[in-house]
Amino acid sequence: GVEFFHMLLAWHNIANMTNVENVKAYYNTKESRVGYMLFLKGTKHFGFYEKGDRSYRFSTALRKMERRIGEVLSLQPGSKVLDAGCGMGVVSRNLARWFGYDITGIDILDFNLEVAKKQATKPENRSLKLEYIEMDYHALTFADQIFDGIYTTETFVHAHNPEQVLKEFYRVLKSGGRLVQL
Repeated sequence: GVEFFHMLLAWHNIANMTNVENVKAYYNTKESRVGYMLFLKGTKHFGFYEKGDRSYRFSTALRKMERRIGEVLSLQPGSKVLDAGCGMGVVSRNLARWFGYDITGIDILDFNLEVAKKQATKPENRSLKLEYIEMDYHALTFADQIFDGIYTTETFVHAHNPEQVLKEFYRVLKSGGRLVQL
């Protein structure tokens, strides 16, 4: 009853905001924060499942999707990679660790970036090449052709102008670079 009314009121308020405000409002709700932490351990993606995989094995599916991103990027260690919509930095830390990428993560959610930056300073992550910046991927402030690869994990759905985002991605992507969207 009352919870449903509050949820409808929240969605009404969100519907009257700009897209960036809308996304920020959604991820800033208590339900969203708790849900992503409790079920997805800080990630903002739902994993990669193949035929025969057990659907309740979230952790396995999450890591499988992250490894798949690195495999599809297929770049050399030390390659400069953009994580567009990095969230709390879980995927970027894993890709930096597993594949040796130099990763710059961007996100519009300051509270996610705070966690990502804090996690990057932990002893087990200090040797990883990670940087996190608050930025909207509709208007990247990077120089042209700076990244060897770009990936986004289930965040492209939030783009209010996908064509503009793709133009920005291709502008900052080196010739022959890789773009992965899962």
